[in-house]
Amino acid sequence: MDRRYSATANAAGAATVTIRPPSSAGWTVTQVSIEMDTEATGVLCNLRKNGFLISPLVPQSDAAGGDPPVELQASDEMTVEWTGANAGDAGRVLIFYTEGT
Repeated sequence: MDRRYSATANAAGAATVTIRPPSSAGWTVTQVSIEMDTEATGVLCNLRKNGFLISPLVPQSDAAGGDPPVELQASDEMTVEWTGANAGDAGRVLIFYTEGT
């Protein structure tokens, strides 16, 4: 299965996508792909689970996948966080997952 998310950078250049499973069954996330069309220099992007770093990402276009997959319970959240972008830049996220953990 897959899901798509988006976020727009605010005046400070920050954009965050928050990913939460909608049911108590949870998800097993196998890949997170990101992209942002930005001309800003010094843009950073990080993938986190409950605030802990999973992987830094190339902010314009990148994918994190492979073993181990990321298990998300109903109480967990995974975020993709861009900083240093231009206000109004659009970030997009595509995740691939299976239901259950």
